[in-house]
Amino acid sequence: MLVLHSWWGLTPSFTAYADRLAEAGFLAGCVDLYVGEVARAAVEARALRARPRKVPMYRTLLAAIEALRCHPAAIAGTVALVGFSMGGHWAMWL
Repeated sequence: MLVLHSWWGLTPSFTAYADRLAEAGFLAGCVDLYVGEVARAAVEARALRARPRKVPMYRTLLAAIEALRCHPAAIAGTVALVGFSMGGHWAMWL
């Protein structure tokens, strides 16, 4: 299962969610679309989301999916997505 964070960034709540999925027996991971930055206010989140990137978000997401799909613990190469807010948008797009 790949956890896709909201527009605030990869906050501890999302990594904790992935940890709970792993404790329940799932192969779980997170993808950090903001490369370590986290917004504290909506104006910061809007700026992080809109910032130009060397690698487009969709390519970062596809690479994360492929990494989980190829993980030795993956079952039949299947990856499920769970997204929150902006991450939900990306989960539907993917």
